[in-house]
Amino acid sequence: MPLLTGIGFSQHEDAALAVHHATRAAKQQLNRDRIDAAIVFNTVHYNTKDFLPMLYKALDQTKVVGASCVGLVLSEGIAMRGLGVLALHSENIRFETGCVENLDTQFPDAAGEALAQNYTADFGEHHRKFVLLFCDGLLNTFSPFLQALQSRLNPG
Repeated sequence: MPLLTGIGFSQHEDAALAVHHATRAAKQQLNRDRIDAAIVFNTVHYNTKDFLPMLYKALDQTKVVGASCVGLVLSEGIAMRGLGVLALHSENIRFETGCVENLDTQFPDAAGEALAQNYTADFGEHHRKFVLLFCDGLLNTFSPFLQALQSRLNPG
């Protein structure tokens, strides 16, 4: 079975309504009972501490990755306010997420190793083919971080 996707977007000023509209549209377009993972982009108008718990609940506690951004590129143009949700479903692909907080207070190579360990903790021995990485810009030297991450995820 292929990778199925559903996309939802809302520009509503109220975070709860934006979450409701964007997730509902993504679920309707996906047309599946189960969402395996979601990629979310939001403009800086939404407080992540407010809307992330709502988003997580609206997506049935699925795995979520994403980032804040200045604007979202849509087929109609660039939206300077909004919340975009890409819901994913697959019978053949397994999704896992990981996170390392406070990157600016850690040695880059240690942070890379910690993220790799975090990624693989629940993944087990399954073969990894793809890693999607979002970094918040607090890491001053990115190369040692990536080298440590890569060497831990691909030791061969």
